[in-house]
Amino acid sequence: MNERISIDGLADRIALRVNTETEKIKRFIHSLFDLIKNEVIENEKITIHNFGTFKKKWIEQTERRNPRTGEKIMAPGHYKFYFSPASSAALTVNKEFSSLKPVILEEDADNPEIVIGERPSLLRKAEQYKALFIHEDKLKKISIMPSEAETAENTSSEKTEEKKTNRLWLLLLLLLLLIGLSIGAYYFFSVRNSPGKEAAVIEHHVTEVEKKAEVSYTTHISRQGDSFSLLAELYWNDIFLWPHLYMPNSSLYQDPDMLYPGNPVKIPPAPGAEDRKTVEQDILSVYQIYKKLILLDSNPERVNFRKRNIYKSLAGAEILYPGFLDRHDIVIDSVDRAKVEDLAILHPDRIDRHFASQ
Repeated sequence: MNERISIDGLADRIALRVNTETEKIKRFIHSLFDLIKNEVIENEKITIHNFGTFKKKWIEQTERRNPRTGEKIMAPGHYKFYFSPASSAALTVNKEFSSLKPVILEEDADNPEIVIGERPSLLRKAEQYKALFIHEDKLKKISIMPSEAETAENTSSEKTEEKKTNRLWLLLLLLLLLIGLSIGAYYFFSVRNSPGKEAAVIEHHVTEVEKKAEVSYTTHISRQGDSFSLLAELYWNDIFLWPHLYMPNSSLYQDPDMLYPGNPVKIPPAPGAEDRKTVEQDILSVYQIYKKLILLDSNPERVNFRKRNIYKSLAGAEILYPGFLDRHDIVIDSVDRAKVEDLAILHPDRIDRHFASQ
């Protein structure tokens, strides 16, 4: 295969494999390439585990000839961009050839077909034997073509095939990498907008963990008719914050809608403005939990109920924190977003602040 593939073409292929919108994939590819380019420019190189290393190398000023006039010119110093595949990636691409071993050929003075002085190199002979080993049952006597012109032509053909192979495995590995990275796309877009944010992200994460460790909870024993949304309204006077109430209790209640009388519920302090990111993340976590429950549920009535809860939860997030849908567009399904926009933006009067009791 010898082809050049555009970003649009690459995005189309990935979209078919991961069932994701092409536009989102294109934005992701552009962001990935920008990240690699910026890292190489600023830090000389970037290494992607089990894939390879992108790096730049300085080429000194050299004397060359103008191909049109033959005049001597000085080519200015410049950087060249290189990619070195990881050993594991190279082994994966060459797996079908892993059983082949190099063969050192003995000189055969008795072979009348070999002409001294016109014989190809030992490496060339070894490559011919390697090809024949694939079909050992049909192994025959090697016929060496002594013509220098034909040898040069074969060498050129091999180089062309090698380039084709390199392009093929590079494309395949890139596809695998993008599929893997799509799982963590939300993290990528929220914290890697510019180089050097890793330390800030780690510090923020540690701070959040410390805060949670210091939180003092109130325990509520649920009664008939209680739900996480109504408890958020009761304790925090805001029903839309219920995902933030549910997540500290999610280890006990895997289904947000299953709260029975007599169950204990931990009630943390009401979140403040500084807790916006934490609350948004809790809302997204509840969104993903609902999506998984819908996939596992065969009851159409319950599925529709969960879908309504998804729309209303995301609508509440947009009301609490305007711009929520845009900030997290990469993880919110376009169909769900359309429903939410219809509910929260075009018809805000439809939002029922007591939807959980319905």
